[in-house]
Amino acid sequence: MASGYTENYGLCQWQGEDKFLREEFNQDNAKLDAALKASEEKAAAAAQSAQQTADRALSGLEAADYNIYNLLLQNEYEGKYTGYKKALIYDGFLNGDGVSATSGGLLLGEKGPTLCRTGQSSIDLGYGSTTNQSSSTTSSQTMTGAGRLTSFTFRIRNNQNEQRSASIQWTVTVNGKEAAAGTKSTSQAAAYDTLTVMVSLSPNVLLGPGDVLTVSVRSSGSGWQYYLSSGGSGLGGVLTITPVSGSTGSLTTVSRSLPACEEIIAWVRHTAGQVTVSVGGQALEKVDARETMDVQGVACTETMFSLTGGVTAGNHTFQLGLTLESGDSSALILDYGAVLL
Repeated sequence: MASGYTENYGLCQWQGEDKFLREEFNQDNAKLDAALKASEEKAAAAAQSAQQTADRALSGLEAADYNIYNLLLQNEYEGKYTGYKKALIYDGFLNGDGVSATSGGLLLGEKGPTLCRTGQSSIDLGYGSTTNQSSSTTSSQTMTGAGRLTSFTFRIRNNQNEQRSASIQWTVTVNGKEAAAGTKSTSQAAAYDTLTVMVSLSPNVLLGPGDVLTVSVRSSGSGWQYYLSSGGSGLGGVLTITPVSGSTGSLTTVSRSLPACEEIIAWVRHTAGQVTVSVGGQALEKVDARETMDVQGVACTETMFSLTGGVTAGNHTFQLGLTLESGDSSALILDYGAVLL
């Protein structure tokens, strides 16, 4: 029998005077077989783990891109500047800076790109008695459709025994936020005379369904009286609104210098209807749609798109289309984002 053994596996080591036993050979072979099998299984497990890691990385790529896009939108809503991302495009439509044009019935209102079947018509508040206060505000007016506030008209009375003009500060508020403001100087008003004053708005104030509109006026001097509405609640006058309506519309983003890429993945969140996305004239293919919430907690549909083949390096614009379905009275595009891979 062997008089010595190897250090790692205990295999037999025979000296010149040792006798050979069959059992020792069988034991050594069994040890070698087990060691080789274990080594093979370990190598296979390592290869499988590496493949799973790669698969997870690839499958998680979309989620990672999406989460980055979502995070940047959240930062935008919270007013945190993140800077321009060369291969990541996003817009929460907090203002119109990222939109170069709209067409069809789509209107870039205070809440974002809006499509409404019904246009908002002008609102006549009428005229009643005067108030001795040096300022007045219309009652809150909730829009039932979409439109452009082009001007507003009110009346003011000179309650002093002299001819003079008034300097009036005015403010248009939509959903509690200042949408437009300025100063209007009136023509000369005779003693105890009444003037009808019209303020034209350029640019127009864009309104969507559900928006709450108020107009406030304040005179810089004393002795001026504003006419209340015919109902006696708030400033009287006329809010002149050009209606905008339709069942389809689109917007074009500002042109951006984009790098060459092999694929584009895009997401659009909208409250209703169907959306489309194209870039540089190439339509992205719809991949999926799901119900979710946007970064401000608004329930919406999120539609995902993909463009295999990507785009060449250069200046490109994105085009977003929105179409109302049969049961939709209106729809909003809440935000969009695109990742270049």
